Amino acid sequence: SDDVQYEVSGGVAGKEREIAATQKALLDQYEEGVWTYVAAARIADALSDIPWALMREVKGKKDEVVPDHPYRDLLWNPSPGVSWHDFVYAVSVDMILGGRSFAEKTRNREGDGPALSLVRLLPHAVVPRVHPERGIVSYKYAPNREAKELEAKDVVWWRAFSPTQEYGSVSPTRASWMANLLDRNQWRWNEAFFRRNATPDTILSAKSPISRDERERIRQDLKNRAKGEGTHEPYFVPADVEIKSLSQTHRDMQFDKLAMSA
Repeated sequence: SDDVQYEVSGGVAGKEREIAATQKALLDQYEEGVWTYVAAARIADALSDIPWALMREVKGKKDEVVPDHPYRDLLWNPSPGVSWHDFVYAVSVDMILGGRSFAEKTRNREGDGPALSLVRLLPHAVVPRVHPERGIVSYKYAPNREAKELEAKDVVWWRAFSPTQEYGSVSPTRASWMANLLDRNQWRWNEAFFRRNATPDTILSAKSPISRDERERIRQDLKNRAKGEGTHEPYFVPADVEIKSLSQTHRDMQFDKLAMSA
C-alpha cells in the first residue's frame, strides 16, 4: 500500500507496525454462544468432509491425480496426530469466529526446503508485523509468557476481507456480535436472577403487632415449605406500609423483542 493508506490504517510512513491479534472474545463465542457453535460446527464439518486431492495440470488433457508426492502427504497428515479433516475443521472455525487463521510451516533443521508439517497457531496469540513497502515481515507468537518470532515465510495467514483495513478481517461472528452479546447477557441475567435474586416471593402484612419469635416461626415455616435456589424468603412489613417493586421481571426485560430488533 502507499504511505497515505498505510497511515490511515494506523501506520507510520516507512516504519513497521503491528496488527492487533484476533479478539479472544470472538473465539469464546464457540463455547458461549449456542447458535454460533451450531453454525460454526456445521460449516466446519461440511468443509472438512470434502475429499481433497493433489492434481497435476496437463496441457491439453484432463488434470491428473498425483498419487505420491510430499505435498499429498502433507495434505493427509498436516502434523503429527492431526488429520487433514481436523486441520480444515480448525481453520474453518477460526475463520468463522475471528476471520483469521494461522499455521506455522515447519521445515528441516536447516530451515529450508518444502514444508514438512502445518501446525495451527492460536489466532488470539498471533501478532503480524507489516511494512508499508515490504508487506508482512514477521510474526510474534505468544501462546504463553514467552513470545517467539516467526519469519514471514514460515507462516500461512488466511484472512477474510475487510472493506476498511488492508490487513483487517471481518468474520460472520463479528458481524453478528451485537446479537451474540444480547444472547449472552440474557443468559447471564437469567442465571443471576435464579442464583442471587433477593426479591421476596411472599409479603406479609399484619394488622396487629407480631412478636419477633412468632415472625421468625412463620418465616421459617414458609421457607421450609417452598425453598428454592437463591435467596427468596417471605418478607414482613408493618401495617399501612405499601411495597412497590424496584426490580425488573423476566417479562419486563423482553429479551426476545430486543433480539428481534437487533
